[in-house]
Amino acid sequence: FFFINNLINRPSCDSCPFDRCHLSDITMGDCWGVEDLLPGFADDDRGCSILFANTPEGESFSSPSALPGERKDVSLEAVLASSPRTASPRAGIVEKAYLCRGYASVNARFGIHSPRERLRRILRKFVK
Repeated sequence: FFFINNLINRPSCDSCPFDRCHLSDITMGDCWGVEDLLPGFADDDRGCSILFANTPEGESFSSPSALPGERKDVSLEAVLASSPRTASPRAGIVEKAYLCRGYASVNARFGIHSPRERLRRILRKFVK
């Protein structure tokens, strides 16, 4: 939760030289926020996986017969544009709270079960 919300990223993550350089046959990852990339795509609050084929070998691995399930095409540029790499404005507050009070305090105040996040999840149900 903290990493996904850019609350604990290292400063070097903001300028990673490898975020657009894919040297492997495939690149896999989580694609949270898929509803922003593909409106109407089923969001079950469990997340969505993403796979990019970077080579012909990767193309054969990612064929529909190799990976069954619902599939949608999306460009790498669209995914990268929807995934901000900059730290949240709250990241400094989270870091100071952790150094002063430890993880349990930070998790209670900023984590997935914090009052702010519970309210956000409730409101999200009504906005849909």
